[in-house]
Amino acid sequence: MIGRLRMVSVGVACLAIVGVVPVLAQPVAVEQGQPALTQSVYTPPACVPGVPFFDITCTTGFDSWIEQFGLDGITAGCGGGLYCPSTPVTRDQMAVFLEKAMRGTANWPPHTVLVFHHSAAEANSDINSGTELLSMVAAIPNSGSEAPSATNPWLVKVGPGIFDLGSGSLTLPAYTAIEGAGQDTTVITAAGYADMVHGTLIMGDHGWLSRLTVNNSGGNSFEIAVYLPALASMASFEHVTLSASNPLNTNQSSALCLYSEGNTSFSLVDCDLTAHGAYSNFGIFAPSSTGEARLDGVQVTVYGSEVVSGQSFGFDVTGSAVIINSSFSVSDGGTQDGIFQGGGNLVLRNSEIHILGSGIGVMLNGASATLQGDLVVSQGWGVGTYGSGFVADISNCRVEGSPYWLVSALSYTTTVGASKLAGTTSNSGGTVNCFGNYTASAFLANTCP
Repeated sequence: MIGRLRMVSVGVACLAIVGVVPVLAQPVAVEQGQPALTQSVYTPPACVPGVPFFDITCTTGFDSWIEQFGLDGITAGCGGGLYCPSTPVTRDQMAVFLEKAMRGTANWPPHTVLVFHHSAAEANSDINSGTELLSMVAAIPNSGSEAPSATNPWLVKVGPGIFDLGSGSLTLPAYTAIEGAGQDTTVITAAGYADMVHGTLIMGDHGWLSRLTVNNSGGNSFEIAVYLPALASMASFEHVTLSASNPLNTNQSSALCLYSEGNTSFSLVDCDLTAHGAYSNFGIFAPSSTGEARLDGVQVTVYGSEVVSGQSFGFDVTGSAVIINSSFSVSDGGTQDGIFQGGGNLVLRNSEIHILGSGIGVMLNGASATLQGDLVVSQGWGVGTYGSGFVADISNCRVEGSPYWLVSALSYTTTVGASKLAGTTSNSGGTVNCFGNYTASAFLANTCP
């Protein structure tokens, strides 16, 4: 199937296709390599025998697709008013089919949009290109058959360049995706904001970002690269760089922010997140979300709070989180936490957390957790557990803290096995079970260091 995508391109002399209706599919057409989010769902009109090909009798599931294939002008058949459905298709014929389907025919006229990105040598080029991008996305219809939806998603392809939004925010409609030309090639940037419910980019429900950088480096109270509002559930990020910095060193910088939002789920795959320079810095700030976060191959770096009472957090989350093959580096300020899990359940696997300060590698505050194959190194506590009736299972990990590798409170139960531990255990009311662990100099069969 060829999914006819709603597409808008922004870049250096780029033309793109904005589909009016989804394209047909049939055995000779190949599904385009687009993510599932950008594929359209389409049912062709009922088949009419002999239209436009005499040998199409409306007796198979392919026939209505074949008719639409011809009516759109993508194929003229095999001659004599016939389609010849059983005739093999060669690679050169396939090229014609695909190009016509993507670029249009006399019967399938796509709407083409050209947006010129001014060269860097021109005055205000970035501001101009950012304004064009804002206008382009704002023109996406919000009602009717052309509006983005689950069966009619839009894809905005952004070419190389820096797209400066000034003090504005790019708000995506629901079911809209943005794909850039590369993390270091397509950059969408903006200044800071006076509150926490803005960002350089504000996601929509089922939104998707890929192959670009979103940056916020302005000089206001809050610097947020991407903001997820309450209605933006199921947001996806792939091969994306998110960065936020606050040169004024006030309030907050967040690469990804879900402040005071509810059941918002999101996923990040092969992404880089950086936050620095503010009083409070967060790689991901989701203190109220009850949805699920999934991180795979994500690098989070948080640093630069020069205020003694400031704070730096890699990931502050209330809902459940599944984190694999990821790394967190957190430093500076009076408080440093790698992962602060304030509820739900944490699954942490094959990941690294480095705390350069007196903070905590993993803090489980009223949350259960499974840690497997992880490296947690902190100049403060390695792991902290707090709450009644919660459990943490730690296996095949290396946990280092000074002076404590673990601080356990209330009736929290922590079980640790086959791990290397550096530091001592602080237990004030919790239960800690250790089996088959190591220190730098000893093997401990059933005791904790």
